[in-house]
Amino acid sequence: MKSHAQRMYLPTPEYVDVQHALPNIDVKSWRETLQQQSGGNDVSNSARRERLDRNSPVLDGLTFTNAEEVSVYEALVRLQVSTPEERTFAISPLPGTRIRAGNVWTPDFLLIGNGAAMLIEVDGPHHGMERRRADVDMRDAQWRRCGVQVRRVPVEYTRPERSDELDKWLRVEVRDGLGFGR
Repeated sequence: MKSHAQRMYLPTPEYVDVQHALPNIDVKSWRETLQQQSGGNDVSNSARRERLDRNSPVLDGLTFTNAEEVSVYEALVRLQVSTPEERTFAISPLPGTRIRAGNVWTPDFLLIGNGAAMLIEVDGPHHGMERRRADVDMRDAQWRRCGVQVRRVPVEYTRPERSDELDKWLRVEVRDGLGFGR
C-alpha cells in the first residue's frame, strides 16, 4: 500500500479499513432476480448484447441486429451450400472481438475458410458521412493490421428484389477474400 501511494503521489495510509465487497442478496430468490435482470431463459454466457434483446432476429440459433444482416446471412448460407466441400467456409455473425489496440468491436460477419479469415460489414447510408467514414477507415486499418480483409456490402443489396445481385457480389468477394480464386 505504501509503495502504491507513493507512485500515485498520495499520502501514505495509516491503516486499512476492511469492508464487505459483495452486496446483500436474498438467498431465497436470487436466481429469479438474476433471470429477470438478464432477460430470460434464452440468455447464454456468450457476452453478446444482442442476445439480451428479445426483438433481435434469430436464425439457426444465431442472433442478428437487423433484417439486413439476416438477408446477408441467408445469402452467405446459399453460397456456403453451393461451395465444394474442399472450399467451404464458416460463418460467424456478430462475433465480439478484441483487437490489440484494446478496442472491442462487433463486425457483422466473420468468415473463416481456406486458412484465411475475412469480415463482411453491411453498410447503410450513414457509413458514407464524413465523420463515420473516418471511423470506418480507421477500423478497416486495424483489421488489416491483423491480416483480415474487410468487404462492405451496400445495404441496398439486402433488399429482396436485389438478392441475385447480393449472391453474385458475395460469390466474388468471399472467394477472393478467402483466397479461393474466382
